[in-house]
Amino acid sequence: MFVLDLDAGSRILQHPRAFEFVKFVTSELADLLDDLRIESMVKFSGSRGFQIWTSFDNKLLRGGEDVFRKYRDIAMNLQIRLEARLQKNVGAIQRRFSGLIEEDQPITTSVVAHKEERASQILVDWSVLKPMGDVRAPFSMHYKTGLVSLPLSSRHLADFESRDADPLSVVERLDRYVGACQIGINDPTNLLAVMRSA
Repeated sequence: MFVLDLDAGSRILQHPRAFEFVKFVTSELADLLDDLRIESMVKFSGSRGFQIWTSFDNKLLRGGEDVFRKYRDIAMNLQIRLEARLQKNVGAIQRRFSGLIEEDQPITTSVVAHKEERASQILVDWSVLKPMGDVRAPFSMHYKTGLVSLPLSSRHLADFESRDADPLSVVERLDRYVGACQIGINDPTNLLAVMRSA
């Protein structure tokens, strides 16, 4: 699986609208993948962030190279494209999320190191894309919050609140979430062609 974690920096997390802001950026990344004809799944982490999951046909990625290196290249390219998408509407985003966005600073980053330098950004984290990289499975329970790490369809993301991941609430709406897990294997050739043309 190709998994990207979207995590807000420490300064963003102090803001009362941090969760809504992370949802918005996650939705933008899901829309970007949709525009690139990549089927994906959004998953609530069970805490404060979200993940985007997809799957690629690795036979079409190999070409003698390390697949995980290709995955990291794709992840960083997607973050650059996501940031360009956000910057096109940065004025409206600043008005909507006043106090969350630093002027003259990108909204997102893919720089995993130097946590203190990305306190005001959302990290598009690709660090699980390695052999034995671990990620919380869909429908597992977060050990700190007791909330379910919940797969969501992008159409339900805007209305989603963390309380919806309470285990009893999940059981009541299980059919809504099970369908969100069903993603196919994507052909990465169009994505790779777009990356090469950039």
